Amino acid sequence: MSETSEKLYIVQKHTAEKRGLHYDFRLEYAGELRSWALTGHTVPPAKAGRVTMIRVEDHPMEWADFQGTIPSGEYGAGTVEMWDKGTFTFRSEPSESKWSITISGTKLQGDYTILKVREKIYYLIKKKDRL
Repeated sequence: MSETSEKLYIVQKHTAEKRGLHYDFRLEYAGELRSWALTGHTVPPAKAGRVTMIRVEDHPMEWADFQGTIPSGEYGAGTVEMWDKGTFTFRSEPSESKWSITISGTKLQGDYTILKVREKIYYLIKKKDRL
């Protein structure tokens, strides 16, 4: 497996002018931040469960620590706050349709699956914690 080492994981709380409050789920992959926007006002599940995410454009690694206000009129205008940060590892080789990962964050920890269900639509599924 090519991506075996720990990589950066972040979730940013984004109160955007156009979309309102949502959370951006980002994973370091191939030198960029692979990114998804969670639908509605949902946060990633800390216990067994599932949320829907929309695949959005990748972001440069330099944006990983960004917190602050994006000026009106610019892409993503609004306020961005760090909601969670940590690392993740792959449990199996990633594909375009499924990623099995283990997250070690401040708020989120454990096994998750990112599953593509149709074009740009994914589920983030929290696996039941092992005892």
